[in-house]
Order: sequence, then C-alpha cells, then structure tokens
Amino acid sequence: MQSEERLRFRDAMASLSAAGNV
Repeated sequence: MQSEERLRFRDAMASLSAAGNV
C-alpha cells in the first residue's frame, strides 16, 4: 500500500510550502 507514502509526500509538500511562504 502506498497510503503512508502519499501522506508523507503531502506532509513534506506542506512543510516546504509553509517554509517558502514564511
């Protein structure tokens, strides 16, 4: 299952987006 991988990917993207929006 790639559920966890997708969740981790989304989390990483959100973190990057937040860091870039600061």
